[in-house]
Amino acid sequence: MPENNIQQFDLIVEKLIKLGHESFPEAFYADPTVLGLSDEQPSRDELGGTSYSDAWYALDRLIASVAGWLVKEGYLWAYGSTGLQISSKGFGVVPSIIPGGEVPLIVKLS
Repeated sequence: MPENNIQQFDLIVEKLIKLGHESFPEAFYADPTVLGLSDEQPSRDELGGTSYSDAWYALDRLIASVAGWLVKEGYLWAYGSTGLQISSKGFGVVPSIIPGGEVPLIVKLS
């Protein structure tokens, strides 16, 4: 992960937009592992629950903050507490993030 907060923000934005593009039209879930920012495997307790390190949870909170900003700015839609979906505004930035990234026809026409 980059050390500077703007660079961290930009990296997470890029990964969220790419995942939204790849998942469309399905909603997606994002955490450090899903976004490829951590390969940490959770520990399991005796009841089958999972637990991650403090660093993993801190990164997860940062991802949630970035995703929240993208939702408020209209680049993503939020479904429930964990589902995200790329919006038409989000598709508007796809060409800058994913060279050659395809955009749905309805977005091109609007």
